Amino acid sequence: LTTRWERTLSTSAENISITRKTFVTQFINTAFIVLLVNAQFPVVNGKYSSFSKGWYLGPGAQFMTALFLNVFAPYVGPLFSALVWQPIRRWRILKRESHSAFDQGELNELVSPPDFVMNRRYSSLLVSGMVAFFLGAGFPICYLLGAVTMGMAWLSERFLLLRYYHQPPFFD
Repeated sequence: LTTRWERTLSTSAENISITRKTFVTQFINTAFIVLLVNAQFPVVNGKYSSFSKGWYLGPGAQFMTALFLNVFAPYVGPLFSALVWQPIRRWRILKRESHSAFDQGELNELVSPPDFVMNRRYSSLLVSGMVAFFLGAGFPICYLLGAVTMGMAWLSERFLLLRYYHQPPFFD
């Protein structure tokens, strides 16, 4: 909504703006809120005054769980849709409902794949990478999880862009 008010001149500038805003809000929700709630500051009365053993077992475990889930979770839905749901949907439409379409344009619209939404994908990928760098000094395995996340993103996006989504628009 706020990006529409900016009235950007190109689709690229609009997507970059949306990606930045989504990244900042997701990073604040993922990293800073958990740190602020659990840390002892003059204003906030959390449980942990420093990165102690208890912190690693409490909030640290929450961070690690979130990072581990971000390796696979963003790609389960689109891959399931591309490999299972979309072929079943196309088969049902072509076999049973082809006579209900008035012309070829309507039939093409019924079986056409969804659009690729770049800003959602890359903002969550940026959050995973930044949380991995943010926590990597305390949890060295975060670097490995960040690398695995990037690899999964590359593999799944490559497959989905080539086989499932519409051709994305041209960007600057």
